[in-house]
Amino acid sequence: MNSVEMTFAIAVIPSSQLVSAGRPARHPKIVARPQTVPPTDRTHAVMGDSVVDNRGVAGGRMAIGSEQRRKERRPRIARQFDPQEVEAALDLLALTDMAWHDCYGPRELEIPALVLDDMLLLAHGNLAALIRVAQEAVMDFRDVRMSADDERAKGT
Repeated sequence: MNSVEMTFAIAVIPSSQLVSAGRPARHPKIVARPQTVPPTDRTHAVMGDSVVDNRGVAGGRMAIGSEQRRKERRPRIARQFDPQEVEAALDLLALTDMAWHDCYGPRELEIPALVLDDMLLLAHGNLAALIRVAQEAVMDFRDVRMSADDERAKGT
């Protein structure tokens, strides 16, 4: 099974039927660190039109449904992507939420806002790039974080 098939398998197959295949981090600045829990709060400044909320079940906050997340994300996605790609990008984010939930556990119902910010920054409004970044974020969000931090450093 190649990595693209595995990503969609994670989103479609119930987590009770999956076995983690794992892989080492790809970013050169990350060397043999143990798997970490994705961040749920903002730890660095973000550029552009980043979302600042940190919804989720963790910490006693109320979870929202996938349709509500889609509705909240639509304006931001519409600003960054071509009009004919908006629905596809929202579909991809819904699949990524499912994959995130399967990989990081029952309390993680969606991609954390900080990881989503990083994904959208690196995609540069390109749907194909968003697909690649979404896959990488689910597999190891630290790689995406490092790349996004490098991108932010270039912009300052």
